[in-house]
Amino acid sequence: MQDQDTISKDNDSSIEKMRSEVAGGLRYTHTRANANTGNLLEMASFAYAAIELLTEKGLLDITELDERKKTIAGHLVKKFINEGMGLTYQEREQDKYGFEAAQIDCEVRLPLCKAARNESSRGSDALLIS
Repeated sequence: MQDQDTISKDNDSSIEKMRSEVAGGLRYTHTRANANTGNLLEMASFAYAAIELLTEKGLLDITELDERKKTIAGHLVKKFINEGMGLTYQEREQDKYGFEAAQIDCEVRLPLCKAARNESSRGSDALLIS
């Protein structure tokens, strides 16, 4: 049977490995977000340049373009929602306090969060997070 120090060192090592993996994932997500923002900026620049050129030459009416943009945006939002393309749209306002609380099995998670059980004077249990 392993002694308590060995178990503690193994847990610390596992936690540090998870922390490192999460940090790497966050860095990757940040890098992808930056790349996507750069691509979006380039695409928007081309689109606005084309719109300005076509408007200057009298080939495009901005009012018609704005109306068409609203129609197409509505179609794209529906498509994104139906295909789960990584976008979240809230169709109607919802009260964030109206959701049911999550049920958490604290007893199973005590070794992970390292909380200690404390008997209060009223007889109910409370967790002390260390």
